[in-house]
Amino acid sequence: MKTFLINLLVHSLLLTSTTLLIAQDFSHKMGEISSNELEMKNYKKDPNAEAVVIFDKGKSYFNRGAQGYEIVFERKTRLKIFTEAGIKWAEIEIPIYQEGGIYETVFDIKATAYNLENGQLKTTELNLNNVYEEKINQYWKNIKFALPNIKPGSVIEYTYKINSEYLFNLRDWEFQKRIPVMHSEYEVRMIPFYEYSFLLQGADRFDDQRSFVSAGLKRRHGSVEFKDMVHQYEMKDVPAFESEEFITSVSDYILKIDFQLKKVISPDGFETQIMTTWQDMISDLLKHKEFGKYTKKSGKMYKKIFGEKPSSQKPEKERFNKIVDHVKQHYRWNGMYGNFATQKPARLIKDKTVTKIKSPIPVLNLFKISIIFLLFILFLRLFTLLTPPSSCQLHYSFLICFSGIQLSHYFLFVHYYNSIT
Repeated sequence: MKTFLINLLVHSLLLTSTTLLIAQDFSHKMGEISSNELEMKNYKKDPNAEAVVIFDKGKSYFNRGAQGYEIVFERKTRLKIFTEAGIKWAEIEIPIYQEGGIYETVFDIKATAYNLENGQLKTTELNLNNVYEEKINQYWKNIKFALPNIKPGSVIEYTYKINSEYLFNLRDWEFQKRIPVMHSEYEVRMIPFYEYSFLLQGADRFDDQRSFVSAGLKRRHGSVEFKDMVHQYEMKDVPAFESEEFITSVSDYILKIDFQLKKVISPDGFETQIMTTWQDMISDLLKHKEFGKYTKKSGKMYKKIFGEKPSSQKPEKERFNKIVDHVKQHYRWNGMYGNFATQKPARLIKDKTVTKIKSPIPVLNLFKISIIFLLFILFLRLFTLLTPPSSCQLHYSFLICFSGIQLSHYFLFVHYYNSIT
């Protein structure tokens, strides 16, 4: 009996120790890799996962630059690779934006791979000569690198910073990935001259959310003294995102937080509203030279496209199908992504190539709609899937062209996958 009680006690202690080991929080300090992380064979809450994010931490804050305020974004991430399929998670892409004279730059890239070899820890640093740039389109490009010496069992971590002059949107933050995430955290440090709205997608609340005034020194802008207002958002044990058959874009469903500039306040108290009403937003889009004005120019190209003037003698349905079939049969995607039209109508007709949208901001394939919209044979009305104006305009993922033909309703639906249905 005594022996049984001793064995039961030892078993209980081992079970408790194992449970604590599974539940413990790993260090979030870069470079502090524990033996438990190196020896981890799988993630208990998703044993079949090819990899797991141990932590993913981001921070955005405002710095005063030569031309005004700029946003600095920092990221620190650690992952564990379990399988050969998981090795792709050591290939990192950093999307950055540029428009006109507004730029984003990436700096302070550091990355390390950790492996347990013959019982010894081996570290392999990223050679910055292996960091390269890939152009997506005139607005977006990717900074890319792959960590070296990656294999099942590797632990990787990387960090980088982005300096952005683009104040309209703070960096969004995806708490969820296609692999499970143990800990994800985003910190935003606001200043009193820019007011943002935010939208949490994929959940009703955060696991933890804190807001407080920074304990740092006061800053000054003009006659205004201020401290940063710090907002922290945290999610734990986030399951891997799994796509379903009819999901058009992962970006529309994944657990994330987005920010959009709502108001600018000058030091003298003058306010400029950035987000206003649906009517103003639609008016701005229809006046945009690469959106509304572009469709009007395209409408004048009917004869050149079809070799004849618009005719009201043919049935509406026949004319409607003719336009849609022409686009499907004669135009192809050029491999580039963009938010608005990027070529003049005449050039597009000659090249017969179109541009589509890429996440993180899937918006519309404008040219396909522009051929259909305002061709003077059908009076088509433009509808967009709108949410209240307090949410982010750049969330709008679809452009819908609506036509009433012979008491029937037809919707031309352009989405991320660049098809018309």
